[in-house]
Amino acid sequence: MKKFILNTLLIVFLGYVFATLIVVIFPSRYMDPTFSAVKFIKEVKDENGKGYKNFIIGDSRAEAGIKPNLIESKFLNLSLGGSTSIEGYFILKDMLDKNIKIDTLIVSYGAIHFMASEHFFAHSLKLSLLNFNDVNKVFNELNEDRLTFWKPVEEQENMSYLENKLAIIKSYLILLKWPLYFQTEITNSKFLRGNRNDVFYNDIIENKGYHLYGKGKESSELNEEAQKGVLNFVPNKVASNSLIKLLDLAKKNNIYLIYKNAPFNESSYVNITKEFNESYNEYFAALKLRYPNFKFDSDLCFYKDEYFGDKSHLNDRGSSKFSLEINKSLKTIF
Repeated sequence: MKKFILNTLLIVFLGYVFATLIVVIFPSRYMDPTFSAVKFIKEVKDENGKGYKNFIIGDSRAEAGIKPNLIESKFLNLSLGGSTSIEGYFILKDMLDKNIKIDTLIVSYGAIHFMASEHFFAHSLKLSLLNFNDVNKVFNELNEDRLTFWKPVEEQENMSYLENKLAIIKSYLILLKWPLYFQTEITNSKFLRGNRNDVFYNDIIENKGYHLYGKGKESSELNEEAQKGVLNFVPNKVASNSLIKLLDLAKKNNIYLIYKNAPFNESSYVNITKEFNESYNEYFAALKLRYPNFKFDSDLCFYKDEYFGDKSHLNDRGSSKFSLEINKSLKTIF
């Protein structure tokens, strides 16, 4: 009986080791295309910025909205789909810790990403964009009210001390590539995502971090902010604290920072409540006073639906229009 138990434990252990090795060695085969964007960001950090001194940090709206190839100043777009100011802060911190010289930084996050970080576990941790120290800082310092910030806005709640510790343990296990946390990706992908990720990566490289998501000729579908019907804009503590940390880092390191809000489609904009718009602008008005040397183009704005490929992302025409506007704006600054 003892021998049987030992053999069973050995089989379980070897199975765990084998599964962990698969998770560690073949991420490009089972993770979604965000893997390629994170791979690009890590390369930029490890290769001294690839010779660039101007960068863009933001979410997928920035990733699909700003074309560095249309900006005369040399820029790389390090935006990441589903990311928030949490990821933005740690990307900037890592770059500065690696002594990468940064002259200009464009920051751009959609309003919804100050209210929820639904890809925190799925992208930031599963793709090891954050490390153990970052996790501790998120849960023990930035997330002051112990909010379940990774859940949709309507499902968020405050955690007890124990629940907060369990969330940290879960984060650790994901960073350690605990196989059970990757089961969904592996099952859904059947390890067939390699070619798709290679194509995505090559596109990211060619376009200096820009990637087109919405490919439709127009979209009048409501984006997340309009769909959720949220009355007021109330950023959660972890996102707000992360943005403050990001801005403070830029100020301390003499980086000229531009906060540039990507436009909504018109259909979404007209469905945003007056209270939401006002509370959003009030939040950024306070930041403008706190950081008078930075440029804030943060007011909610819109383009016609014809410039959108889906409810949230500019299409090719829209991103060209937005990028050329940024290029023109940069000319007036420098």
